Amino acid sequence: MRARAFGLVCAALVLVAIASVAPSAGATKINPVVAKMIQAYGGSAVLDSIKTRIVVVNLPFQGEAATITMTYERPNRLVRVVEIPALRITETYGFDGTRGWVRDSYGHVQEMSGTDLSNFHCQAIDPILTLLQSGAAPSVISVRSSRATVDGKQYESLDVIEPGCPESTMLVDPATYLITRVSDTDQSADLSNYQIGSAGERYPKTVVTNSPGLGTTVETITSEQVNVTVDDSIFAMPAPGSSPAPAPGLVTATPSPSPSPIPSPSPAQT
Repeated sequence: MRARAFGLVCAALVLVAIASVAPSAGATKINPVVAKMIQAYGGSAVLDSIKTRIVVVNLPFQGEAATITMTYERPNRLVRVVEIPALRITETYGFDGTRGWVRDSYGHVQEMSGTDLSNFHCQAIDPILTLLQSGAAPSVISVRSSRATVDGKQYESLDVIEPGCPESTMLVDPATYLITRVSDTDQSADLSNYQIGSAGERYPKTVVTNSPGLGTTVETITSEQVNVTVDDSIFAMPAPGSSPAPAPGLVTATPSPSPSPIPSPSPAQT
């Protein structure tokens, strides 16, 4: 359905990954830029303590208000709920660590496969948090460091490569060591208006996504909760016609028997 558009929005929030892992002696080498980022985002003690994370994002979609709620459980579980009340749409995407699935507004459930599954798995590892947590890498991920000048301003630039996931580039402000832009072949996203969360972690409240064919979208993170108790059943693939358990603090709208159809901007993918 509209999953391509929503997938790009969500990917904008998780388009970064981890520093390289040393191949010898079991020691982990932290890129010096990433080491400074860890301190800027709250420090190792705060970041390593995070086991679950719930992010709520508001954005416009086809002129209507949309809400995306993402529930992460370390190391690689994710449920993403997309709600557009005016269009009577509630769609749920899940990954339980192995299987991915989609449930549409009619209650139809389909298991993900191929590129859809691979892309959603890349989102499920919660790459921003993986970058900032020591020893959290699920696989060897490499990063190339350099300097870049964009619009007359100099940045630390990190090219991040994770096996099976799109390569991404981060621009890091050398004054704050917070991420200001992330990009891959599909889009770029500018991150700003950083806030301090309940555990002391920092997160961007505003994300402006630019994507060819989809234009510019301004997303506002209205809530970020960490270490909320999460029922593992929300990640499991539901039976057709059933409603998966809602994420903590989320009231999932009851789908209408006849949701308003809207065209898909591109083939379904996350």
